[in-house]
Amino acid sequence: MAKEEKPPIPWLMISHGKNEDRHTFFSIVKNRYHSKRITEMQNKYVWSSSWGWWIVNDFQTGDCFLFNPRTTEKIQLPPLEPICPIDSCWNVCILSAPPNDPKCHILFVYIDKDCVAYFGQPGDEEFVKQKLDGQLQSATTCGENVYGMMNGRVLVNITFGERTIQLTEIRGGLLPKASFPETLISCRCLLESGGELLYVVKILSSSFFTEVISIKIFRWDWESRWIELDTIGDQVIFINHRWGMSSSVVDQAIDGNRVYFTEGRGRNLCVFDVQDGSITSLVPCPTVSSDKSFSNWVLMPPSIYVGEE
Repeated sequence: MAKEEKPPIPWLMISHGKNEDRHTFFSIVKNRYHSKRITEMQNKYVWSSSWGWWIVNDFQTGDCFLFNPRTTEKIQLPPLEPICPIDSCWNVCILSAPPNDPKCHILFVYIDKDCVAYFGQPGDEEFVKQKLDGQLQSATTCGENVYGMMNGRVLVNITFGERTIQLTEIRGGLLPKASFPETLISCRCLLESGGELLYVVKILSSSFFTEVISIKIFRWDWESRWIELDTIGDQVIFINHRWGMSSSVVDQAIDGNRVYFTEGRGRNLCVFDVQDGSITSLVPCPTVSSDKSFSNWVLMPPSIYVGEE
């Protein structure tokens, strides 16, 4: 009988080099990093990773596709309007289901003067573009549903039509203002964790606007209220500047009750201990340039070894 694979723990993927053609993968489980030059990924950014697939977008041309790192299969998607990945990036990017599921939709949201959604399905020739009322700042799947957070505090259910998406406010889903004192927030992230819907926010220092001083985690209890958590047990949360995911660390060589986070730009990795509130800063890949790189979390099949060049 084949040995059952453990649920994958995300790897930190740092893109760097000329035209971002080098990619360094760091495993927090093995505490090792491996560097590769992937020609197909030149000038491209992995916006999110779910269901075993990466959503990949070319910075300059708008080329967009799904990529499966286990099989190297590629599914072409309609092109997107070219957009800078750091200064003006996609605020939301999700895959609602595996691409072979008839209910699978891809959703991008860009916030500038307006909040604009681009959405479609594998096989479509173009994305549908729709201006939204309010700012959809985060979205995720949980169970068979897609949820979003509007204007930082309003939980909504997202449903896809043929040429439109509908955002319906969920009763009791308004996060109390008292949950956030007079501090700055750099990231608002909805994610699924062990079947639960979580909302994670990074709190910035009022003196140093780039310094994260704390993280708050809320759980939706399905009884129309948010509950602030002081523990996430054997779960570990991984977030960057736009989205996140979680994994169980049962039978894994790392501790639970942690939040690993990055800011997108740079090579630094930080760890927030949910129990005592401490934050530890790491440089997992010291050979990577600190000012010409950006990072994201990607799911890699446990059986795949990202070999060194």
